[in-house]
Amino acid sequence: MTATLLRPPSQLNSPPQLNRWPRLWPDQHLLLERQHDRLEQQLTTLLQWHHPEAPAWSPEEAAACDHASQILRRNLKLHLRLEERWLDNWGCLSRGHRLAHRHARKAALESWLSCGRDRDRRFAWLEGLRTWFVAHRDGADARDYSLAHAGSQGLCRRPGAW
Repeated sequence: MTATLLRPPSQLNSPPQLNRWPRLWPDQHLLLERQHDRLEQQLTTLLQWHHPEAPAWSPEEAAACDHASQILRRNLKLHLRLEERWLDNWGCLSRGHRLAHRHARKAALESWLSCGRDRDRRFAWLEGLRTWFVAHRDGADARDYSLAHAGSQGLCRRPGAW
């Protein structure tokens, strides 16, 4: 799943090629938006599994849920790092955006660990993460993505401008 998430859009239907990341913002933006969509889909699935009215899990389902949660956290971490790298390359990563990512990474791990196997606490954590993610996507991401678009058109300050 992660390998597909991180492949450039132009290669999603072709064999993977090393060192072929998109270099232009429109292609980078498309890949980041696809990652956003997949992360939201993963969150929705996990929320359905953890919903208080969902049936009790078998041991195998509990293990699958733990694994899916690990994948979500890893994919979120990788997405945030890639987004930071590309926005920074375009000179459009604000300090607040970087700090929001740092806080989200730390909170995602610490909060998840504090939930243990308590389904209700995990459900609340997942709802909070989805709320943050959607607000972040519509806020800091939208702002800095528009600056990167302007930067790709030569209308924005270059790296190191923040």
